[in-house]
Amino acid sequence: MKAALFIFFVLWVGNIGPACGLTEQPDEPDTHNENAASPVYVQAAVLGSAMDTLRSSATVSPRKQVVVTARLDGTVVDVPVDVGMNVTEGQTLAMLHNPNPDLAINRARTQIRRIEDELRKIDELINQGLVPRQNKTDLQFELKQARISQEEATTARTTLHIAAPLAGTILGRQVEPGMWVAPGTPMFVIATAEDLLVPVALSERALSRLKIGQTAKIRAIALPDREFPATLERIHPAVDATTGTILATFAVVDITAGKTDGLKLLPGMFADVEIEVEQLTNVVLIPRQAVLYDQNTAVVFVAENGTAKRNSIVVGPTNGEHIAVLRGVDDGDLVVTVGQNSLQDGARIEIKEKPVDSAGESSPTTPPPAPDKATGT
Repeated sequence: MKAALFIFFVLWVGNIGPACGLTEQPDEPDTHNENAASPVYVQAAVLGSAMDTLRSSATVSPRKQVVVTARLDGTVVDVPVDVGMNVTEGQTLAMLHNPNPDLAINRARTQIRRIEDELRKIDELINQGLVPRQNKTDLQFELKQARISQEEATTARTTLHIAAPLAGTILGRQVEPGMWVAPGTPMFVIATAEDLLVPVALSERALSRLKIGQTAKIRAIALPDREFPATLERIHPAVDATTGTILATFAVVDITAGKTDGLKLLPGMFADVEIEVEQLTNVVLIPRQAVLYDQNTAVVFVAENGTAKRNSIVVGPTNGEHIAVLRGVDDGDLVVTVGQNSLQDGARIEIKEKPVDSAGESSPTTPPPAPDKATGT
């Protein structure tokens, strides 16, 4: 009885199953074509011009900067200047009062006698090779300064005017009325804030590309929307053996960059420097987005007869959205600008038309439509 029921059940499933759609389905055919052409956008290489440049960073500095120090003892009784003020050479910066001028005079005389005594002995020491000749030069300078201090103390007696040694801007002030200062005490920092230099450290390999009078663009981090023109004024005569760099100093031509809003380049600002080395003409230009980098090698894909040819290239300076190619691409070559990231050398490609936006401009960064899996188009 059980065997009969089992046979009946099997026959029932065999008849009812197909009616319910339970038949075995064949595998879906794989319509993906591994050899389908990859859709890409291309653009023709053209001849044009580009500026060969060197780039670096530097700190803006004044052409001249001095620290004004006190030469005599005294109490500061007046400070008519402050930070940010422009002063002329010889202008009074501060006034000192010395209630005992004879003390300063005697100190200067004592210093003069000491230096003169050392100078009388130093020639013999130099001849014996015990001290360098530079020591004598240093002593002669100290003697000159001591005699100036003696003259000032004798002339000033009780009141001494501290004068600006050069025309410039007060960048620092370390004294206030009522302070007591001794000889050598720093009082002011004065710099030529309207006359600025930009010393740039460059690789020694750049030396052959530098020439006095070359122009540069200075872009301060604090003022990124403007370019300050500068010219190469001097090249340091020696290479830094530690860093392998050479110092090129640029003079800023216009610290306002032609603006009248009051903002200007200031000493101490950090800036990017772009040195204009040479204007290249009739060079091959391609879109910068076409260039890929394989470690340190620049490469592009060039469309040839429906395939992508991988070319190693030597790139030069940029010109806006384009980059100069010194070797590896010829004028008129069609370089792949979108879709090249997944290409291999010799891959099949299909060149697509670039979509046009509402303004009538092509949009080269929009990915091209993918090919249909069944047709490969």
